[in-house]
Amino acid sequence: MGSNPTLTAMKGVQISKYGGPEVLEVRDDVPVPVAQEGQILVEVRAAGLNPFDSTLLSGLYKDSIALSLPVTF
Repeated sequence: MGSNPTLTAMKGVQISKYGGPEVLEVRDDVPVPVAQEGQILVEVRAAGLNPFDSTLLSGLYKDSIALSLPVTF
């Protein structure tokens, strides 16, 4: 698949509120990020979640690790 400089949207998972797996929303219209000076853009072909991700998603640590919702992964 290689990079496509004309691509303006990509697939991503968005979280709009704390909760369980039901709050994960797969979206096809996530804007493609633009690398700034000193940064690189990496194409991700696969991703996963670990037990801490689900704990963070539940809101258990929202007082110490606040997410700026909505957040897109």
